[in-house]
Amino acid sequence: MKVVLLGGGPGALAAAWELSEDPDVEVDLYTLGWRLGGKGASSRDPRRGDRIIEQGMHGLLGYYAHTHRLMEAAYEALEGPPFPSWEAALRPLPHVTVMEHHEGRWLPWHLAMPHKHGKPSDVEGDLPRPIELLASALPGLGELLGVDPTRLVRVTDEARRGDLLGVRRALGGLADAAWNRLGDSVWNRTELRRAWMALDLTVATLRGLLADSVSTRGFDHLDDEDLLDWLRRHGAHERTLASGLVKGLYDLVFAYRDGDLTRPALSAGVGLKGALRMFLTYQGAFLSQLRAGMGETMMAPLHEALRQRGVRFHFFHRIRHLALSEDGRRVERIDLGIQATVRKEPYEPLVESPNMKVWPVQPLWDQLIEPDEGLDLEAGDGPDVARLSLERGKGFDQVVLAIPPGALPPICTELVAAHEPWRRLLEHTGLVATIALQVWFQPDTRTLGWEDPGTVLSGYRPPFASWGDYSHMLPREHWPPHAWPGHASYAVGVLSQEPGAEEALPAAARAWLESATELWPEAFDEQGLRWDLLIDLEDREGADRFEAQVVRANTHPCDLYVQSLPGTLRYRLAPEGSGLDNLWLAGDWTRNGLDLGTMEAAIRSGERAARGALIAGG
Repeated sequence: MKVVLLGGGPGALAAAWELSEDPDVEVDLYTLGWRLGGKGASSRDPRRGDRIIEQGMHGLLGYYAHTHRLMEAAYEALEGPPFPSWEAALRPLPHVTVMEHHEGRWLPWHLAMPHKHGKPSDVEGDLPRPIELLASALPGLGELLGVDPTRLVRVTDEARRGDLLGVRRALGGLADAAWNRLGDSVWNRTELRRAWMALDLTVATLRGLLADSVSTRGFDHLDDEDLLDWLRRHGAHERTLASGLVKGLYDLVFAYRDGDLTRPALSAGVGLKGALRMFLTYQGAFLSQLRAGMGETMMAPLHEALRQRGVRFHFFHRIRHLALSEDGRRVERIDLGIQATVRKEPYEPLVESPNMKVWPVQPLWDQLIEPDEGLDLEAGDGPDVARLSLERGKGFDQVVLAIPPGALPPICTELVAAHEPWRRLLEHTGLVATIALQVWFQPDTRTLGWEDPGTVLSGYRPPFASWGDYSHMLPREHWPPHAWPGHASYAVGVLSQEPGAEEALPAAARAWLESATELWPEAFDEQGLRWDLLIDLEDREGADRFEAQVVRANTHPCDLYVQSLPGTLRYRLAPEGSGLDNLWLAGDWTRNGLDLGTMEAAIRSGERAARGALIAGG
């Protein structure tokens, strides 16, 4: 059986791994440009310290079981991967941070997340009973707030007995009791204020889970309501809803319609399910950073291991069109445009950096006959140098479509015309452009004034609401000795769809950097940000050193983030739900059980798509 994979992101790579388990299956992967990884791609810039260039800010949550299993298998299959084991490639964090905007100041709120004894790959598929697990958080919060302990005992006892009606009665007035005892004074004491908001959020969530019978009806029936509205309906205080506890979740998944920060939008069902999985089911570390770029830590080892398993990679192929059979039940032909002719197949995409293979920031032009250097082939620049058509029965039997929805409309015109669910999918899938900033400082993190190296935080000031200290990756770069950085910062946010927003991004990024006194307090003096502290190999003066940093807007159709907007879950298609006999779907845009824009969702769907193709092919 011949299976063709269209796309080079995590969903396609997961499908390739699953398919290549069967020695009787031939696997060919076609992808645009010269890299793998989709939104998780990264590269190196040899002209500037061999620095890591990312499309965003990445980390792996401790409930990403499928992601961890795939990477454990890839590392075990390789001899001499970039790290001796998959675990060695990860940097566990002891806590995560949300920012609290209080009385005009941004204050870090560290959420300690204990390390659990298991491994992320051990996480089971089913969500534990959230009622009991959430109720277990109440005693500590209540004790801190001085709530009558008998109230808390009733809640936890009723929960553990499974008496949901009893829990609902016991919850009545619990947060109000704490408020009545403390009054407005709660806002003036940081520890009490935060404990009260955590209690208020926990109680509102428990109330809602019970009132809406989530234990029996599931989360999906909450899809039409926004998470903020759902929490408000179940009694959450407005100060709680505006806190970093909630805002940080929206920022984490870029949950703003059209990139408009005044229009937060996240499906209550998807948001609750994702948050509960994130906080209640993780094993090992709650969150781990990668010790190098995602491209070289994850995508390069997968590429190497898959090639050893016989998967054939075809870079520089632009998918043009899927042609259907006359009855509309199968993909009959795949039309592709070839962006560049490789001098000698296969194209070797990786280059050597100290101790590891990495993706270059540009194609390796010496391996190509054309086109001219300088074209952005991942953005689709330049004409096709040739065309290729694959016919069913010759070039393929089964197809896995792993291309993001932003790039699907011109490819799937026949699908949309023949199958109404495809039209609804493309009409209702929420997409948003994201922005990313990378800055390299000369001093280290503590010298700059941030006391907690390795922090990853969300809920911060726009336009870059999420920020992380990624200085631990600097040893993997290769700067000149006189200009080796001590600190590397990554930040991400959403890009407004207002006209001119992309053109205004560099100025907005510079203004944000000049305002971020909370992150690097010692980098500022009476005149503002000390620009001389930024790394610039051209040694420009003053604010011109900002030109040496990285600012990017991810606006290409393949790079748009897939949102989980209220009321859109019903329009997603499952990996086995294309409506065609030989077409399977992979990506975080499918209906895959998580339904969030995450690597874990993409990998889950890729595995399901591959299993469908294997079963269909006999």
